[in-house]
Amino acid sequence: MLVLTEICPNIHGNDTDDSLWKHEWEKHGTCAALDPKFGSEELYFNQGIQ
Repeated sequence: MLVLTEICPNIHGNDTDDSLWKHEWEKHGTCAALDPKFGSEELYFNQGIQ
């Protein structure tokens, strides 16, 4: 299983390891989640990995 930090490392410098992904989910994923294809964090980021 691929880990997001292996595919795209956090570019937020000294923030926590998951701060980039937290930001992306809160900014974009929560709106995308209205579509069932993206209805969870796992579905949203898996679609990005694909």
